[in-house]
Amino acid sequence: MISEDFSAYAIKADVSLRTRMDPASLTSAVEKMMTAIALRCVANGTYLIGHIKSISEISDGSWIASSITDLDGKVRSTGAFSSSSDKLGVVINALQYGLKLDRLEMIVREVVVEQLSFIGKVLVEEIGEEHDHKGSHDHFCKIDLE
Repeated sequence: MISEDFSAYAIKADVSLRTRMDPASLTSAVEKMMTAIALRCVANGTYLIGHIKSISEISDGSWIASSITDLDGKVRSTGAFSSSSDKLGVVINALQYGLKLDRLEMIVREVVVEQLSFIGKVLVEEIGEEHDHKGSHDHFCKIDLE
């Protein structure tokens, strides 16, 4: 049984990069973002990470899958970007214990925007189950960020 303090959230970010980035720089940007998500969650009350995972793809179809399962934010990635790119797509899925869903959503969105805005123009879209738009976050469901 999943406890009351469990929450899960998924988000997609499409990034139009300011300049073409080489594979190593793209990998570093994704892994830095993933670590920042995990550490911000922990700082705000996450006491167990089920997983924080991402799949990132560039325009040539090459990809990396990144995963965090420990509170230290250490990222493990597989796959490889095979060329430089001016586009990056990332899907992130976070499952954790300790934060309520609205707080988890806010943290993941904030970190994705903070980290990826350094490298380009970010379009963020929530994915997964339909949710109620009567709350204060309805403008985040699809937003184009410079």
